[in-house]
Amino acid sequence: MAPDLGIIREPKCLVETGSDGNLAVNGSVVEELKNIEGHVVVVSIAGPYRTGKSFLMNKLHGQNKGFTLGSTVQSQTKGIWIWVREHPRQKDNYLVLLDTEGLGDVEKGDENHDNQILCLAILLASAFVYNVMGVIGNDAIQKLHFITELAKHIQVRSGDCGENRSGSKGNDSDFDFYFPDFVYAIRDFTLELEINGHEVTSDEYLEHTLTMKTGDRPEVKNFNKIRSCIRKYFRHRKCFTFIPPVAGKCRRLDEVSDDQLLPDFRQEAEAFVNYIYGQTPVKKITGRKLTGRMFASLVEAYTEQIRTGTPYVENAVDAMARLENSNAKQEAAELYYGLMLDSLNMPVLEDADFSRCHSVCLAKAIDLFLSKALFDQNQVYQRQMNEEIEKQYKELVNMNETYCRERCQEALNELYEPIRKKLTDGKYTISGGFGLYKNDMTKLEDTYRQNLGRLATKMHHVLLEFLHSRRTEEDAILRSDEMVTAKERERELERQKAVEMEQRKNEAERQAELQQQMLEQQKLAHDQNIARLETKMREDAAAAEKHYEETMDKRLTEMQRLLSEGFERDADAMKAQIAALQNQLSQQRNQSRPRGGCTIL
Repeated sequence: MAPDLGIIREPKCLVETGSDGNLAVNGSVVEELKNIEGHVVVVSIAGPYRTGKSFLMNKLHGQNKGFTLGSTVQSQTKGIWIWVREHPRQKDNYLVLLDTEGLGDVEKGDENHDNQILCLAILLASAFVYNVMGVIGNDAIQKLHFITELAKHIQVRSGDCGENRSGSKGNDSDFDFYFPDFVYAIRDFTLELEINGHEVTSDEYLEHTLTMKTGDRPEVKNFNKIRSCIRKYFRHRKCFTFIPPVAGKCRRLDEVSDDQLLPDFRQEAEAFVNYIYGQTPVKKITGRKLTGRMFASLVEAYTEQIRTGTPYVENAVDAMARLENSNAKQEAAELYYGLMLDSLNMPVLEDADFSRCHSVCLAKAIDLFLSKALFDQNQVYQRQMNEEIEKQYKELVNMNETYCRERCQEALNELYEPIRKKLTDGKYTISGGFGLYKNDMTKLEDTYRQNLGRLATKMHHVLLEFLHSRRTEEDAILRSDEMVTAKERERELERQKAVEMEQRKNEAERQAELQQQMLEQQKLAHDQNIARLETKMREDAAAAEKHYEETMDKRLTEMQRLLSEGFERDADAMKAQIAALQNQLSQQRNQSRPRGGCTIL
């Protein structure tokens, strides 16, 4: 389990309802969320006020107290509150609980505000729990009327033009691609669960009540509308029925010990908790699991969109991806630079060693980027990362070159100092002075190479530059030496030129050989990093394909149910949606390989 830097150990307000009625994100809580590096399982709950929502959420956290409970007619929770714990059954994951303010609060009396809260609770969740009082039947289903309004308040993409990630055109036909599991919690339920005299489970009874009727009468259309939306938007549904928690009038549940609760109530509450722990998946977008930081980005994006108008699912996802990719790019570049500084012991004497270190650090940076990047199929952000790392690489090469050059120049200046003093004192302006000067300069070269070893070899061009800078001085000594004839001077000058040309030729060949070695290492690193990218893209494609296939399977089940109920036109529409998903899945598979280069150097 990662360090719990982001664990929110007590309930805090995540989304506030301001005095003007607008929703606003609590920035400090969002920052805490961003510290959660593990994946998040998000459970939200909504429902009419004073129906015991907070009690269920406290149970999910393993506590009797936490989220505020109320026994009066006043709604206790305002806005959306959050509580986080390590997931009790999923290693390295976190359970994020979102408790929403009660719907239908007479003090608030704002249906639009209720719809905004519901939109957030649904869009943010892995599992959305709707908590009501009553029985399973038409009345209970009618209490879900808000679901028919979701298409007015949520859109998949801005303008609804063109295809979205699910491959379909239109709006609410693709809600199931993004919506969470639906859990219906019915409180104070006292009837027997029977259909035609046969005992059934609460899930079976729920599905029975969602059966639609044929006919064109207004009351039939109204009857079917809610059921159609529930079945279309929430492909995975679960139902729990809770008897009253205690005999007689219920007090505050946080003041009631477990042994005071009725056994059947405790049993159903335990079943509810076990289901959420065991069946609720990690929050995903198109098959990609979300971390705390990604989830925090979604909270900000959705809340801002709702505050200013309509939430567009894919726009919010794109905003999250841009932020996540930008952070991934920056973190990868910072990791690369830090690893290089830690690994390199400047001066690095072999270019091949420098290149090998670069390859290792680059691979780690790319691994980090790929683990955090989202939907970067065109490698836009990876190319930006590569460009930044290339700048850092050149900076480090120049830093090493400067350090090596300075070391060499310091050594040469120190060795040259006695020669300079002799030159100042006129020791070489005597007969035979040129020979003395050449002997001293030869000793300087030998000592320099001996003292600096491989550094002198690497930076041989610094010695050549130094010797070239002494050419005027050497020529002057040569011309002033009376022991050297004109012919000898001419031969010496020719010899010097030949030596210098040979040295430069050898240095060029050495550099070419080193460059070839570096190119071979770079090709190996490039191939390895291409393999990393391909592996990552295959993993992402597999996760996306699984999401597509699960959605298609659920739509196929619904299509068959529609046919069995006599709704052929609706079944044909569902068939078209399945075909659109299949087409998008084919495109997804064609895009499973990277296009263009993925690494630098």
